[in-house]
Amino acid sequence: MSLLICFCSLVSTTSWGQTTYKLHVQVVDSLSDEPLQGATIALSKHRHLCFTDASGKTVIDSLLQTSYWLHVSYIGYHHIDVNITLPYKGELKIYLCPESHHLHETTIHGKESNSNFTKRNSMLLNAEEISKRQDQNLAAMLKGFNGVTMLSSAGNAAKPVVRGMHGIRLTTLQGNARLEGQQWGEDHGLEVDPFAVSQVELIKGAATVEYGPEAIGGVIKLLPKDWRDSAGFGGSISLQSHTNNKQGAANLSLEARRNLKEAWFAIKGNTSFRKAGDSKSPSYNISNTGFEEFAGKVDMAYLRKHLFVEFSFSNFQTIQGIFAGAHLGNLNDLNLALNADKPLIIEPFTYHVKRPFQRVNHTLLNGKITYVFSPRKKYTLNYTQQVNRRQEYDAEFIYNSALRDRPAMDLEVQTFQVEQAFELKLKHHLFIKIGSSSQWKKNTEEGLQFIIPAFNAFSQAAYALLKQDLPNGSLSFGLRYDARWIEVPNYRRFSTLLSHYRNFGGTTFIASWQQQLPKEILLRVNLSSGFRPPAVNELYSYGLHYGIASFEMGNNSIEPERTWLGDVSFRKQKGNWFGELNAFAQYYNGFIYKSPLSDPILTIRGAFPAFEFKQSNGLFAGYEFSLAYQPTTGWQSAVQASYLYAQNLSQNQAFIFMPANRASWSFGYKAKNWKSFLEPYLSMETQWVAQQKRVPQNIDFADPPAAYHLIHLSGGAALNPWKNVNPLYLNFTINNLLNQSYRDYQSRYRYFTADPGLNFIIRITIKF
Repeated sequence: MSLLICFCSLVSTTSWGQTTYKLHVQVVDSLSDEPLQGATIALSKHRHLCFTDASGKTVIDSLLQTSYWLHVSYIGYHHIDVNITLPYKGELKIYLCPESHHLHETTIHGKESNSNFTKRNSMLLNAEEISKRQDQNLAAMLKGFNGVTMLSSAGNAAKPVVRGMHGIRLTTLQGNARLEGQQWGEDHGLEVDPFAVSQVELIKGAATVEYGPEAIGGVIKLLPKDWRDSAGFGGSISLQSHTNNKQGAANLSLEARRNLKEAWFAIKGNTSFRKAGDSKSPSYNISNTGFEEFAGKVDMAYLRKHLFVEFSFSNFQTIQGIFAGAHLGNLNDLNLALNADKPLIIEPFTYHVKRPFQRVNHTLLNGKITYVFSPRKKYTLNYTQQVNRRQEYDAEFIYNSALRDRPAMDLEVQTFQVEQAFELKLKHHLFIKIGSSSQWKKNTEEGLQFIIPAFNAFSQAAYALLKQDLPNGSLSFGLRYDARWIEVPNYRRFSTLLSHYRNFGGTTFIASWQQQLPKEILLRVNLSSGFRPPAVNELYSYGLHYGIASFEMGNNSIEPERTWLGDVSFRKQKGNWFGELNAFAQYYNGFIYKSPLSDPILTIRGAFPAFEFKQSNGLFAGYEFSLAYQPTTGWQSAVQASYLYAQNLSQNQAFIFMPANRASWSFGYKAKNWKSFLEPYLSMETQWVAQQKRVPQNIDFADPPAAYHLIHLSGGAALNPWKNVNPLYLNFTINNLLNQSYRDYQSRYRYFTADPGLNFIIRITIKF
């Protein structure tokens, strides 16, 4: 959750009827363009004293139409005095220069004179971009990041993949809370409402020091809308429609703020609903892939002097159909389906979700307290409690009619987590952050069978981060230690009574160097060593995963993963041009992965492909390249390309299920405002995905699908035909414009069906 910390001692100097104004300010490092949290902004002749938030931003309100001097300062940086006259259009951006570097001058820019495509935008989706990308799930929206792909099954079950890592190796933060719904495997997506996300930040590579061992592959931070910056009430209504699965979606968002004496209180509410029928390939219906989804979220915040308190409660519910053509009754039908061009089961389109299906309920409670002792000292305490429940109903292969209404599998995991951190800014440009984390997790299981047993897990961690500013750059170090205890009480598998107790411990280290090179080139080098204990499903799973129609077997002899990562990036921005090149190499000692068995497994519920968890040493290496020309108006263009090499060093062969190499090129035109049309734009993207030829031979149940090429079209504008009325925001996307038939290698249903065809999405947002 975006943290807005603006401590204002305010005495009103206005009388009834006078017009007041707000001033939006952002303070950033002049070398790296990184935001400076806790920068002080003081106004002369006015009792304002504000500190910037985590984005380097603050809002100063209740200002009269006159001129002011702003004194901006930050520990370790040259201060600056800025004269500003109100009203001021846009955002005032202030660049502070580190005291260790005397050649750069501190500069300021108004928002209207600076391109929105900053050095951080290559890893950040802002609210404007998200409104254009909102799809039926979060993973599809995140494909705009270079190097990010999507692991999917038919319908709405999908999750992002970053450099080949997904699920348990990719930490997702919803506001201040870490989501814990990826404990059971890969056949369900993230339990997040895309409407509730205002910004998305992606941290590629190991980020385990601050976010825990599950961030060994990266971090996805889902940030909600900023708190309302003035007293009053507002909101928005958003509507969506999809042609492929005839999906309809609606969202209502409300916000309010009340200013108190030397304090303020704010509240936000968000609720949404989606309903979709079966998806459709270019030539046939993908049966039983419809879904229903309901989500609600309430956030509250209170600020008084140096104390800032945030509270959040959310609930996410979905019923997801499971592709009928993947659940077959015998081995002969399974072999026929694996070799057929079309699914063996094709039924007419329907909104009705039939068996097999899964029901997911995710409830999250989060509270965070921040106390700023001074611009140099800050303490945060964060508490998260969440319940993830998942019920799976199998196909109609039940011979006892009394059991038809019971789920085949019923799992619930409860998680309690307490985190605290203390940040300190010292002299000589030195910054320190120390923190700790405690987590308790309990999983219970019911139903006719279980894929993982009930378990209890407790984790304890402590970490320290240090940053030293240098001439033209900075140097950072981080160290963390994690300990985890897993207890699996007595459970019966066949005729054997089993129980397990495992404990793990390990350290994580990271070093990062950032340097401003000549010709405005920013160099970043990261070296890290990460640790991840195995998840319970990797250790003890044994049973049918209905969502991906496969039988999985764990391995209780698996040991923790240890990884070493080297990551180098070059970034350059000149005018409207932006370029970036990232190169990385990551070595895994004991990489945990799923490998197909030689033969499918026949169960009482049908015949299914079977997989077992294994562990090998591995090397992951690759690059991501992007080049963009994005002026404020006129023609725009962008090129992206990514390459991944994933090698099983122990077996001297490629790892299975890794994303194929890909490239994309987009071009479009953003026009100037014309009459009632504000910021109209039209763009086309062409996307090419190679065939994944680096696969182990004679292991998978089907060969990798052929390469494919897709074209997407998008456009939109804000319509403002009436004065004194907020504009109507309208945009559209046409995915797979030419209705190409293709199968993506990372689709878990590629064995049985093609991916969806042409899909026209229209979005309407009304703000009030």
